[in-house]
Amino acid sequence: MLSEKRLRVYGIFFLHGNLTGAQVSEFYRTKFSSSKTSETIRNRITELVQMGVVDELGKTKCPSSKRDVTLFGLNNNLPKKLVLPKTINQKKTAILKSVTSFAKKFVSSEKMREELLIIYRNIEKINKKL
Repeated sequence: MLSEKRLRVYGIFFLHGNLTGAQVSEFYRTKFSSSKTSETIRNRITELVQMGVVDELGKTKCPSSKRDVTLFGLNNNLPKKLVLPKTINQKKTAILKSVTSFAKKFVSSEKMREELLIIYRNIEKINKKL
């Protein structure tokens, strides 16, 4: 259930214990010679939290920046399937399908169906431009 990058991040926690996002990024870049940004690595940490295998343990002082940051650590849970939020295009597609379904079920007037079809096509054009 863990992708290669998530498994790598998980392994860093396994080997080094509780860490901040910056510390995980540092270990990741050192071990895997990656040009990945800290934000990319922190996104994997967030996913591991959402999957239930990493916990936010509280705040700690970052050794380099001296700012309060979140400390993360492994727990004993097995990973849950990660449910990703729908993209904007997926949401738009769902709305367009709803409009079509509504028109077929509830609109008896041919003129109203035509109007809904025009609205549908205009939204579809906007969707393609994005």
